[in-house]
Parts: sequence; C-alpha cells; structure tokens
Amino acid sequence: MVRSLFVYINIFLAILLLLSGWSIYLNPTTFWLPALLGLGYPFLLVLNLAFIFIWLFLFKRKKAVFISLISIMLTWSSFSSIFNISAAARSAGDVSLMTWNVKNFDLYNWSENEETHELMMQLLEQEKPDILCIQEFYTETKGKFKNIKEIKQRLGYKYYYFGETFSVKNGTKKWGLVTFSKFPIKDHGIISFDSGARLNACIFTDIEYKKDSLVRVYNTHLQSLHLADEDYKYLSEIKEDKKTDLESSKKILKKLKAGFEKRSTQAEKIKAHANNFEGKKIICGDFNDTPTSYTHQVLSKGLCDAFKEKGVGFGKTLVNPSPFFRIDFILATPCIDVNSYETFSKKYSDHYPVKAFLELN
Repeated sequence: MVRSLFVYINIFLAILLLLSGWSIYLNPTTFWLPALLGLGYPFLLVLNLAFIFIWLFLFKRKKAVFISLISIMLTWSSFSSIFNISAAARSAGDVSLMTWNVKNFDLYNWSENEETHELMMQLLEQEKPDILCIQEFYTETKGKFKNIKEIKQRLGYKYYYFGETFSVKNGTKKWGLVTFSKFPIKDHGIISFDSGARLNACIFTDIEYKKDSLVRVYNTHLQSLHLADEDYKYLSEIKEDKKTDLESSKKILKKLKAGFEKRSTQAEKIKAHANNFEGKKIICGDFNDTPTSYTHQVLSKGLCDAFKEKGVGFGKTLVNPSPFFRIDFILATPCIDVNSYETFSKKYSDHYPVKAFLELN
C-alpha cells in the first residue's frame, strides 16, 4: 500500500518536472501555467532525485528509479542551464562587459544603508568594464544624484547612451536604461514596449570595439512582477505555515500570469529586432525570468549563454533566499568566445551584477 502511494506521488512529480522543463517551448500567451512550473524546476528536480534515492536505498526497487530518471533525462537541457562548472581562460584582447540592475542606485534607501550608493560606485570603479549596461538607472540634472556625470568621471567613459523611459520635475529626474562604453558608439536606439511599461524597455548600441568592427549590444529590462509589500508579506506567511488567503493567492497568480505574458511578447519584439542585424550581437540585462522560461528560450535562440560557457555553480543573480534564481543574462553570438564569467555577490541592489570577458575577434 505504501509503495503504491509512493509510485503515484512519484509519477505525479515526474509529470510536473516534464511540464516544467518543457515550459520553455510553450508561449505563456497561449498557455501560462507551465511557465509557473518553470519557476519551480530546480525544486521539482530535487524532489525527483530524492525519489531515486528512496527507490534505491529504502524500497530496493531499481526499476522504479526510471520514473524520475526518464523525466530528468528528457529535461536535462534545463538542468544544464541552471548549474555549470567550467574554467576561465582570459585572453589579452578580451572586452569586458558588465550588466547590473542597480535599483536606482539605492535612491530610496532600500538597503537601509546610506553608504550603499558609494559602495556601488566603488564596485564599478574597481571593475571598470569596457562596456557597462545598467537597468533601473536613475539620474538627475539638478541635485546630488547626477549618476551619468559621476560614472563618466569616476570610470573614465567617453561614450554612453541613455534610453529614458520616465521622468518627473520637468525632466530633471530621469529613469531608464544606460549603456556606457570606452569605445565609440556609432548608432543607438530604444525598443519601447507598451505604454504601461514605464520602467521596462530595451536599448541598443552599435559599438566600434576596433576600427571598422562593430558589435550591437542590447541592454534589456523586461516586465517586472510589481508585487506590493502586502504580497511579499503574504508569501512570507505562507512559508511560516500561517493561514492562507484565497484572494491574496489569486491576486499574486494574476500578477505572475501578466508578467509571463508580457515578457514573452517583449522578448519576441527584441528578438525580431535583433534578427534584422546581421553582425555580432550581445543581448544582456534583467530578463525577470529564469533560464527555464519561454522568455529565455526566445532571446537565447542562436546565441550562447555566457554562464553556460564559463559560469560556476547556480549563478544566482536575484538577492533572495533561493539559491537558484538567475534572471540576469549575457547572451552572445557564437562567433564571440566567452573566456570568463563572474557573479558579484554584493547585496547593494536586489540584483547581483554579472561580468563576462569576451573575445570579439
């Protein structure tokens, strides 16, 4: 009786793992529930691995191992996108690129540390990437947060493109995305999303990294979840096994659904734009989605994920208790060799910055 129950539970979890791993091929605008399962792929994988050990060592039934083993094998590409072990091998001519969602450089003292802004600037100054892509960027023309001017001065950038998505106070306070470069920027532009996405967009810059050689860099910030404080409080209460509330659950699921759908549409728009450019290209930034998502599948098609090339471990980029959530990416055309990849586990923003050394050839 107990064994039969375990078989049914194992089959159920194996099916969920399959749906989770294959969610990358299902457009959330058509069917969104697998996208929700995609977020849980690492946890479903752990549960299925646990069942393999249960069958081997607790019940001594080797044949039952195949229930989970087949599902794991059929979704192996998803596992390889969330965990990696590799060795770096930098070359003298590498171009370094860093991407970071800086959460307005702690404008609203999210970190509750007044030194955070300076610490973020010091990290950038220490790393001095050749190309720097920033999301949730904030700057002022009047006031103490003249971040464009400060970064140019402290890191010595000659070139930049700021894609403004929102402003107040007659344009003196501005939000958007910015790409800084030590190389000349020959062309640039912004890919706007729907009118409701005030802080989400994608900018591109054509950078001349050497004479007559261009690489197009897409700096991306896709749809956020926009969970309110009460949503996070409710999720915390669920973790603590407190009473659940149907209305709160439905509200959070509605936001998740809207996020999945909007990101899929935004990703397709960016990819269509990128496909019209025939040269070398890099798509990087905050995708607000994991590697086991339709969004990542669309944007990474035909490109190399720098983490999968030279990353180590799980590559987590979101500052939260989960060890798995990698939602910031550097994708590059295969002709660009990825020689090094690094995640900086600094809790200055709600995202960790990531940096890659690229051989553009």
